[in-house]
Amino acid sequence: MSARPQPGGMSRRRLLPRDPYSPRRIAIHVTLFVLTILTTLWVGAMYNAQSLAAIEEPGLLDLVVAGVPYSATLMSILLCHEMGHFVAGRIHRVRLSLPYFIPLPFALGTLGALIAMPPLESRKKLLDVGAAGPIAGLVVSTIMMGVGLQLSEVSTLEPGVVVLQEGQSLYYMAVKLLVLGPMPQGHDVFLHPVAWASWIGFLVTMLNLIPLGQLDGGHVAYAVLGQRQNRYSGYMHVGLVALGVCVSGFYGIGAMIARLPWQEVATQAQTGLAWFVWAGLLYAFKRMGRVYHPPAPDPAPLGTARIAVGVLSCASQAVLVAFSKFMMIFDKSVQLLKLLADNTRFKIICMLAERPHFVHEIVKNTGVSSSAVSQQLRLLKTAGLVKDQRFGQSVQYELTDEHVFQILDAVFDHVKDSER
Repeated sequence: MSARPQPGGMSRRRLLPRDPYSPRRIAIHVTLFVLTILTTLWVGAMYNAQSLAAIEEPGLLDLVVAGVPYSATLMSILLCHEMGHFVAGRIHRVRLSLPYFIPLPFALGTLGALIAMPPLESRKKLLDVGAAGPIAGLVVSTIMMGVGLQLSEVSTLEPGVVVLQEGQSLYYMAVKLLVLGPMPQGHDVFLHPVAWASWIGFLVTMLNLIPLGQLDGGHVAYAVLGQRQNRYSGYMHVGLVALGVCVSGFYGIGAMIARLPWQEVATQAQTGLAWFVWAGLLYAFKRMGRVYHPPAPDPAPLGTARIAVGVLSCASQAVLVAFSKFMMIFDKSVQLLKLLADNTRFKIICMLAERPHFVHEIVKNTGVSSSAVSQQLRLLKTAGLVKDQRFGQSVQYELTDEHVFQILDAVFDHVKDSER
């Protein structure tokens, strides 16, 4: 990401110092870089808990070793992204700052990095500098994703077992298909830290390519569209907030309708939080610069090649958007149908569709052992199909909501119609 001051708005001195390569400034860049390495090492160690689990009492060195694959991959992607801007700036003799890395001791381990640059009058320079970062970052992310997928494990998805599902963008799915081939039915890839960091590289590229304000996509869009981009940025800014409201409302209300615990409702409602944070940061940049994007008054035409790069850069965001929740809903739907395909579990569901049952009643009617019934009920409860209620020493189970009844009715109606 690159940020640029506007004459009459944010002062040039605040974003781009008179001497951006002074020893004092370089010390700031190095300090932030080292701190971001430390935070990504810490987060990477948490993501790589499987390797730490094999060690009885992991020490500091064990944490560092466990965090290296994630940290080294993510920092390399971010560094190449920012160096793409920097090298393009040097080619055009634009005086850019070194990257400011932003450490974060939780979540992803970093909020990325940014480079400060002065106002540019040339739209050609603006497009080249703006597009170079995402292109460089995406190339490195793709290469590292190929390596990471080779290191990852393809395993079966157990019904009723909750796993962290990464977002499935079209680009990511294409890379997975190219590296791993078609995924066997009921299987998924469990990402190695290198692949997880590369997936975050895709996410960072997608976010930076949003054609809004002083994001990389905003620079590229302004170079192509000119002053019209400021008007479009306003619409998109409102759209980001609306998207956050819709996403949070959809999943929060859905969790309430499903009668999930309030903690789960709160977690689901936070799904759109990232869009609010992103909209807030862009609003802060606008407040400091007075407009979404400073003017680049040079009227010289960009040329066909540059226009093509600009259009492709902004359009590539569409294939990088991670349809995480859609894919999670699709995958959960498949797992739900697999869960119902078991003879014992389907009998239990049919019994509970008539009325609530105690565990001993289910054991008697199904003819299987108490431990086996408890295991099946646990899977059905994890999947959100049944809920329990304790009466003294006895536990009674019932179906969670009318959707389960509708599933059964649809199955029975289909079987009856097919036999006519």
